[in-house]
Amino acid sequence: MSPASVDLVASSAAGVPDEIRGDWQAYLDRTVRDLWGRAALPPRDRSLVTVAALAAARCPTELRAHIQLALELGLSRLELCEAMVQVAGYAGVGIGVEGLHALRAAFDENTGLGAAPDEVPTGVPGDDRLVRARFIQELMSPEHAATIFERLQPYPADVAAAERPPFRAGRTEWLGWLTETAFGDLWSRPNLTLRQRELVTATVLIVLGRNPELRGHFGTALRVGITPEEMSEVIVHLGAYAGFPALVESMLLFTEVLAERDDVGTTAAMHADVTTEGTSQ
Repeated sequence: MSPASVDLVASSAAGVPDEIRGDWQAYLDRTVRDLWGRAALPPRDRSLVTVAALAAARCPTELRAHIQLALELGLSRLELCEAMVQVAGYAGVGIGVEGLHALRAAFDENTGLGAAPDEVPTGVPGDDRLVRARFIQELMSPEHAATIFERLQPYPADVAAAERPPFRAGRTEWLGWLTETAFGDLWSRPNLTLRQRELVTATVLIVLGRNPELRGHFGTALRVGITPEEMSEVIVHLGAYAGFPALVESMLLFTEVLAERDDVGTTAAMHADVTTEGTSQ
């Protein structure tokens, strides 16, 4: 565990009532410090998923402290901002705004930290949202991409909003909007690798308990280079921040996903270096 994260645990304990402070410190030592000291997941990844989890759970005090820790562990301001935009896509714009405000405050307090990396993933180029979306979908979920694009109705971008047809359950206009917005806009953006985006997305889905959606994203995680061991480590790590029931439900679901796949090792190895920069080639 880094000195900065040790200080973070100590500051958390210092703010609790005197009657429970010693027990709380011991609890943190057995859980939080233990998890952060494990080598199976890089500290920057632990920090990224922790920031995403605290943002999704709306824990502003802890979030501010963990943003500082993320900066000290080498995550750039650009990476953290982009991660919060990804959080907004899966937890909602309101939560994203609160997270971005927390980032701004933490950046102002830590002016010397968070320089941009030398190389930044460039995202998927092109002006056509649907083309970008299909490119991303075929990487993330090739077994479903063809079916999705056969069913959806493209969102009529050249038509005034008031003149666009209404969304109706049982029809697929909403699917066109979702595909273009989520994958043509959000997932195609620069500044994070696909691996980082999936770490953030899976984290938000675990925290919010969105298990049907999480099942598909577990498969995506394996495709973009997150190993089964790393994903398992993320799930256990989030037990400290999202609660033990979230850990149990997510681990059982991930175990099911692994049991259904016969190419886990192959897909993880094939895409170990996939980034959004790589997808533009």
